[in-house]
Amino acid sequence: MTSGPPKPALASRDYNDWRMNRRISEEEIFAELIKTEVREGPLTAARRRRLVRYAAHLHLSAVDVGQMITQCRAGLDSDTPHPTPRPTLKLVPAPEPQSAYKKITALVVAALTIDILILWLVF
Repeated sequence: MTSGPPKPALASRDYNDWRMNRRISEEEIFAELIKTEVREGPLTAARRRRLVRYAAHLHLSAVDVGQMITQCRAGLDSDTPHPTPRPTLKLVPAPEPQSAYKKITALVVAALTIDILILWLVF
């Protein structure tokens, strides 16, 4: 028993889901798109603008998109455990105190370098 080719969608805003034999509205597709965008990471301004432009084709306002994003974030927060926070500051060891020998050596080298430069410029 073959069912034949899928029947065309009656409304332009609906699509056939061949697995469940039901219609999928563009709003459901858009909600899944938002879930995917939220899962991928922080929602940048450019990605948010792209979602709002896409929603305008579905006659949804930017406020509706914001509410859908909030709902998706809330749903994802309850489904997945929170990752452990990463430290924002890196701990480094304190610098070693310089010995008097190193300081004196640096001063002598600097003095000799300046002396050589002066002699080179004069002669």
